[in-house]
Amino acid sequence: MIARRPSDDGSTRFVRAVMDAYNDYKVDLKIIDVYVYDTPGKSVRATAMIIIKRETPKTLIMYYLANRSIIALIDVSNLIPTDHEGLTTYITVDLYKPPEEVRLRIINKGRNTFAFTHEMNEDKAYLIKTSNQYDDSLAIASIIKEIMDSYDELTRGGGSH
Repeated sequence: MIARRPSDDGSTRFVRAVMDAYNDYKVDLKIIDVYVYDTPGKSVRATAMIIIKRETPKTLIMYYLANRSIIALIDVSNLIPTDHEGLTTYITVDLYKPPEEVRLRIINKGRNTFAFTHEMNEDKAYLIKTSNQYDDSLAIASIIKEIMDSYDELTRGGGSH
């Protein structure tokens, strides 16, 4: 029997689940490519960039966090106004040195959750989904489908603005 590495904090399973989702569901989810890797951060333990085929390709980012949850986000700055007030929270992004604290304004609108921030001298809006399910390809595929369905609804003008 092969035992799990003692240092595995779940990031290895997340990486494997993302790759399996790509292999198992790439046609159904219109996935063009996937980049996924472990990170040495204390907060962010793994990152996935998933390129999805749309009229123009879209990048879905997933972070596997130290609290064993994932956050998936896609930029919707061109689809909704970026000047919203909301619950303010701070997250530490430690993918690179030095770690950076990012201020997010979180708003729930209907079945969608948005995060608003200011980065690289511009206001940004992200559609976000969070989950504690990351162990298998079906869980990852479900998150991808859910966020992309919401994204597609926004592009058709039917989402929460």
